[in-house]
Amino acid sequence: MTQLLALLDILLTEHTTQGGGRLTPFEKGLLDRTLYECYREKGITSDPATHHFSPPLLSDLARLLSAERCGRDTTGLADRLHRFVSGSLASIFAGQTNVSLADKPVVCFDLHDLPAELRPIVLFLISTYVWNVSFGSHIPRQFVVDELLTLYQYAEGKRFLETLFQRARKHYLSVCGITQYPKVLLESTIPSNCATSIVMAQELASLPLVQQVFQLSETEVQLVRTFGKGEALLLSNEKRFAVRFEASEQEYACCTSDPADLARFQHEGQAAAYSHESHFEQQIPWHEPAHPMRSADWNGTRRAHQ
Repeated sequence: MTQLLALLDILLTEHTTQGGGRLTPFEKGLLDRTLYECYREKGITSDPATHHFSPPLLSDLARLLSAERCGRDTTGLADRLHRFVSGSLASIFAGQTNVSLADKPVVCFDLHDLPAELRPIVLFLISTYVWNVSFGSHIPRQFVVDELLTLYQYAEGKRFLETLFQRARKHYLSVCGITQYPKVLLESTIPSNCATSIVMAQELASLPLVQQVFQLSETEVQLVRTFGKGEALLLSNEKRFAVRFEASEQEYACCTSDPADLARFQHEGQAAAYSHESHFEQQIPWHEPAHPMRSADWNGTRRAHQ
């Protein structure tokens, strides 16, 4: 229930220039009572024998809030839920999960085309999924949170991330957090819970913050100020090293998001495919089969080889 309330806190609060808002104690109390009623309607109680029943949907929560079954909805929580249950975002949030994530060797969540306003919500769902499958497990896992600010700007997101960094190592989970905004770490417990920190090149304006967070000496600050691409200051316990990370061509091709690189790789891939096709046709011309096969069979073989 705690994770559901945290999700609703991110889902329903307003986002301002100072970051995400927070539900009031009254709103959390109303949501808590209504959530319990939603599960009671589905026959789900604290008895583990009922935990395999189909869980309620956001539409059930919105319906009970509108009916004011558990108290007056004076702040319009039901109206704020409308977009997620029957409005523009209903296709994402209104139904049960329709994919199976269990027993998969690799699970990839592609957020590339996700609208900015939905990123905190989806990242929270993904993060809680990773935490839930890791909790109590003996399978080592690594979880990389790219851009901590997305979740950290919400009070519940901040609480969740700090708890994750504090408790992950007890559950065979290694967590790596990445941010371009060192200010989020200024009053955070995350740096103190990291065995290793990597400080890469920083803008001049952010150097004092970085120095304060990681307790850098003046010499180290000057090093960070002059770092180029791939160069970093590695902090591990009491040891500090200036290092350079070198990516192989394959690693770089997999990781880069530079539009110029992506266009070049696409062009090179097309050229290589064309060259391979030409070479294949020179070796075994498709219009002159080397053994008696129907044209359709030969063309199909040709496509399979390509």
